[in-house]
Amino acid sequence: SGAKEGVAEMVAGDAYVLRLPSPAVTIGGGRVLASSNLKRRRFHEETNAMLAECAESIETGGDHIEFVLKHAGPRMIDQRTAAILAKVAPESAEATIRVLQSAGKIIAHPSGKFIHETSFAVAKRRVAEAVGRFHAANPLRLGIDHTSLHQQAGLESDLFTLALGSLVAAGEAIDEHGIVRLASFKVNLD
Repeated sequence: SGAKEGVAEMVAGDAYVLRLPSPAVTIGGGRVLASSNLKRRRFHEETNAMLAECAESIETGGDHIEFVLKHAGPRMIDQRTAAILAKVAPESAEATIRVLQSAGKIIAHPSGKFIHETSFAVAKRRVAEAVGRFHAANPLRLGIDHTSLHQQAGLESDLFTLALGSLVAAGEAIDEHGIVRLASFKVNLD
């Protein structure tokens, strides 16, 4: 589809060799870790750590599902999509997801979608920060309504509901009649 002529589509785990046609020189080679549309900066600690984690996840097999979920960002992914992104069989993905869920590394939604605990922490932080920005801009208002908060947080509906519910359950936010405020916030009339 988007591949250049003479270039085969490669998947995680495939070996490759780069050669110049003239003069015939081998430049290098390696193993495909993952495909991404994101531009990464070479030699940055964060990039190197992510690539090392990806390489390790490919070597251990089932952990690649966890890697995919962890690096998907704050969005919910269903089992089929996780299997496609990790390039593993659906049955393998199902078994790995069960293990990750029982270990508490992924959070499930009743819709059948999942999110990694680190990405879920990012989603919760987005919701809390959106409420905090609202308080800073509107110190005399008690809180922000669900619709505005959902829009400000920039999360899909299922994830927004899950993240807000988690913040309320942890006592970090209060949701009264559809108005959300941080537990630490008080209207200041001074």
